[in-house]
Amino acid sequence: MNSRILFFNLAFFCFVFLSCAKENDITLKSEESLCSQLKNLELDIGFSDKVNFLYKNAQKTNYEEGFAIFDNGILNRYEYFKGDVNSPSLKINLTKKIDGILHNHYSSLYPIFSVGDLNALYEIIKGGFIRDDKTFLFGLVSFNGTSYLIKFIDFEKSLMFFNKNFFDSNTIAEMDMRYKRLRDIYLVDNNLIQAGELAFLDLMDSSGIALLRGNGVFNKWVRIEKGAANLVIEVPCDYVK
Repeated sequence: MNSRILFFNLAFFCFVFLSCAKENDITLKSEESLCSQLKNLELDIGFSDKVNFLYKNAQKTNYEEGFAIFDNGILNRYEYFKGDVNSPSLKINLTKKIDGILHNHYSSLYPIFSVGDLNALYEIIKGGFIRDDKTFLFGLVSFNGTSYLIKFIDFEKSLMFFNKNFFDSNTIAEMDMRYKRLRDIYLVDNNLIQAGELAFLDLMDSSGIALLRGNGVFNKWVRIEKGAANLVIEVPCDYVK
């Protein structure tokens, strides 16, 4: 049985391996499109309730929380986990393939995904814990109500991107520095949330992933891209660059 504890950390990540996980057999294929999955999420009260739970807790706690998502074909099943107090981290004991991850960022953390979050996603990929790359969700809600989902659009391109940019501690540090520089540049003419979105979209350009933004009650998700004049724009769910 494959088992490991994942420590999500917003700067760098540490994984404790309880036994070796297979590095191949990463995923099964599905024909469900992004558009149809987003429509299903609008009707999934359980999903929006879990995001809302994490949002409310992010406003009053000093530790991260989250859920691993398991799709049983009828209703999603959620397994709760949390991190240490005053430490930007999550501890997840994975023993089987999952359909997604939701987590939150409390008040002193980024209102959007961090490089640390991305490295955690990469470790989940490498560990072979993604059941289906076509439907897998990697989600975040912050203390101020911003919410985002990462979806794979071209999984092979994503693998190449992560293999190149999250190869070791040096490449991860380089990504983190680039991300910070991009945020600083965009903060000149934008607020923190806008700057974070623009920086993330620049950082993950040509990565094979789509970034989705949630509404205020977490039951509608729209795809966003960087448009002309450094503006974040909403695009159709089946948008092709």
